[in-house]
Amino acid sequence: MYYQECERLATEQPTLRPLIAEIDQRLHSLGPAAVLRDDEFAAIMKQPADKVTGIFHELSRAGLLREERHAECPFCSMLNSLASYRKAVKDGDSFECSSCDQDMTRRKVSEVLIYRLNASAMRVAAASPVSTSAGAVSAGPGYGESLPQRVIDDPFRYTPLMRYYSQNSTLGKAQPLARRRVVFVLHFLLDLIPFVEACRRLGLAMENACFFFKEYPYPQRGAIAALLKQRGATVLPRSEETAYLRQLVNSPKDRVDGTLLVEDGGFLVPAVHQQFTALLPLIKGAVEQTTRGARNDEQTGKAVGGLKLPVLSVAKSQLKNTFEPPYIAEASIRNIRRLLPNLDLRGSSVAVLGYGAIGNQVAHSLRDGGAIVTVFDEAAARQLEAGHEGFQVADTLRNAVSHKKLVIGASGNRTVDAGAIAVLSHDCYVVSASSEQYEIDVDELNQQRISMSDLKDDVGTPIGTSYVLPSDGRTVHLIANGYPVNFWGSESMPEPAADLIMSLILLSLVEVALGNYSKPGLDSDAVNKIADKYKLSEKSLEFHNSR
Repeated sequence: MYYQECERLATEQPTLRPLIAEIDQRLHSLGPAAVLRDDEFAAIMKQPADKVTGIFHELSRAGLLREERHAECPFCSMLNSLASYRKAVKDGDSFECSSCDQDMTRRKVSEVLIYRLNASAMRVAAASPVSTSAGAVSAGPGYGESLPQRVIDDPFRYTPLMRYYSQNSTLGKAQPLARRRVVFVLHFLLDLIPFVEACRRLGLAMENACFFFKEYPYPQRGAIAALLKQRGATVLPRSEETAYLRQLVNSPKDRVDGTLLVEDGGFLVPAVHQQFTALLPLIKGAVEQTTRGARNDEQTGKAVGGLKLPVLSVAKSQLKNTFEPPYIAEASIRNIRRLLPNLDLRGSSVAVLGYGAIGNQVAHSLRDGGAIVTVFDEAAARQLEAGHEGFQVADTLRNAVSHKKLVIGASGNRTVDAGAIAVLSHDCYVVSASSEQYEIDVDELNQQRISMSDLKDDVGTPIGTSYVLPSDGRTVHLIANGYPVNFWGSESMPEPAADLIMSLILLSLVEVALGNYSKPGLDSDAVNKIADKYKLSEKSLEFHNSR
C-alpha cells in the first residue's frame, strides 16, 4: 500500500484489508488540504459507515490523518472555525460565514469532525510509494513528471488553433466567459494548459473556475494541478463533486452571472438534475465531450422528464466522431505494446468487445499486426459490419472472450462482467479502451479473487493487477486497473488532434456562454454548426498541414 500506517492496520485487521486498501488508494489521490469526511467516503465506496469511521479513527491515532472539528454553516454547508464561532456565541456577537456571509448564529449549527492527511505522510508517500492494492499505481517512469518548460513559456506552441480562436477579435470584445463560473471535469493532460489559457483570454477569471481531476495516472497530473491552483483556480478530485455542488447551492451569486459545465463522462449534468435541482436555474448550459457522458445525460433526461438545460454533445458531433477514434485506438494499442513488450500479438487470439468508432479501429489495427481477432457487439448491424470486413464474430459475450490471450473492451458499457470473468483463460490480459472504469467489473474481480498482486513491467513499475480466481486458480491480469489504457502514463493523442478537439470544446463553451444555444436537451447538431461557423476543419488543415 502507499502508506505504512494502512499496511500496518490491514495486517492487524486482515478481514478489513480490501476496505483499507481502497481507502489507502483514495487517500493517495488527494492533497494535504483535502477535506476528508468518513461518512462521504463510506457513501462513495458503498461501505458501512461504522467500519470507515473506525478505520479513520485508527489512522488518526497512527498519525497518518489528523482530526479537525469545524462549525458547518447551516446556510451553505461551508466549514468555519469552530473556536471562533464558539467565541462569537459566548460574547453574544454575530458570526458571518466565510463563504456566504450569513450570520450563522441565527440558526442551529452542527459541529463536524473532518480529517486531513498530515503533510509528513504526504512527503513519505511521494518519496517511497508502495502498492499492494488494486487500483493503486506506484510512481515511476512516466508518472509524476514536471511540466515541460515550453508549456510554461508558450502554452500555444503546439496548439495554434486554440491560440487563433482565443485571439478572435469578436470573441475578444464579447469576453463571453467573463463573470461566469465554469466547472470543468477534463483530463489533466498537457492540452489542458493552452485550453485554460484560451478560456482566460476570453474572460474566464480563475477564481471562478473549478477543475475536477480523475484518478487516471496522467504523466503530469500533479504539476498541472499545482499550476491551476497557483493561478487561482479550485482543484479537487472527482470524489469531492457532491460536496462541491452542495456548497454551490448557497454560495454567493454576486460575483458571477451564471454557471457553465464542461465535462468528460456525464457526471455533473445528472447530479444537478437528480440531487441539486436548485442549481438548474443558475446553469446556462453544459458541454459534454464523451459518448459515455452523452449516454448518461440521455438516461438522466428520460428519468426526469427531459433535460432542463442545453447540453452540447461534442462526442456525437461529426468532427469528433470521425476524427478522434483512430488516435484513441492508436494510443491504446501503443500503450498495450509499451506495457506488455513481451506479449507477441502475432498469431495471438484477441477479443474486441464493441465494434463502434473506437472498437472498429482497434480491431483493424490488431489484425494488421498479425493478431487473430474475434469481435463481439450487441448490435446486429455492427455484427454484420464486422463480419463483412472479415472478422470472426462471436454470437455471445462468453464465446467472444473464451480462449483469448487478450480481451479489449471498447463498447463504453459493462462487457467484462461476472459471466465473462467466469470463462477468461488463465494468464489472460484484460484491457479497457473506453472511458472511466465502466467496461470491466473491477468490483467483481476483487470479490472473486483468492489473492491479488501488482502486475509489474520489466523495471518493476506496476502496470495493473493480477487476480488469482477461485475454483481452478486461474490468473487474470487487469491492465491499467480497468482505467482507459490510452491515458496510462502518456498523452492520449498527438498535439494536432488534441488541438482540434479541444478547440471544438472551447468554441462550444463560448457559444453556450453567449446564449446562442439555450434550448434544453442534448444537441450534437449544434456542435456541427459551430464547427462550420468557425471553419474549424479548414483552419486545422491550414495550421497543422503547413508545419
